[in-house]
Amino acid sequence: MKFATVIISLILIVFAGAFMMGFMQDSEIIIEKEIILEVPEAVVFNTLIDFDHYNTWCPQLVENNYNLEKSYRHVRYDLWPEDYVLNESIEINLQGRNIIIRAASDNPVSLLKNFNNNIRLISLPDGTTNLFWQISYRIEPIYSKLINRMLIEPQMESMISNNLEGLQEYLLPD
Repeated sequence: MKFATVIISLILIVFAGAFMMGFMQDSEIIIEKEIILEVPEAVVFNTLIDFDHYNTWCPQLVENNYNLEKSYRHVRYDLWPEDYVLNESIEINLQGRNIIIRAASDNPVSLLKNFNNNIRLISLPDGTTNLFWQISYRIEPIYSKLINRMLIEPQMESMISNNLEGLQEYLLPD
């Protein structure tokens, strides 16, 4: 009987701790990665703003319908455990070499809200390019916050890494 009480108490403490972690975690998540590409900045920038061909180097982007006149696109990302479908507005800053891709609407069944990409380029003195990629999103329900660190955030980190690797392979084929 004592043993069962101790086990039940430990289980309750673990669940209470997990519940409290959910309250303490941020709702706004930011994931960042960068890479140095052995390619001039203009080549990288022109590749990044060629939205019609993102599928050639962006492995998670399964569907990409870009409308240049309206600066938006309808996309479908292949992300585990669900495909993430949304409309995105695109802002291109030619002088600052910055591209901001914002979710124009949230997918009502997804855990992720305000899904955004921010891509910034810096031309380095040796002719290479520093590419900085940031994904940000909001996640609200407590159960979602709890699984974010284990499931969602690693997926987003993998997405950025795959995009950077895919872009590098596309720009610098063997």
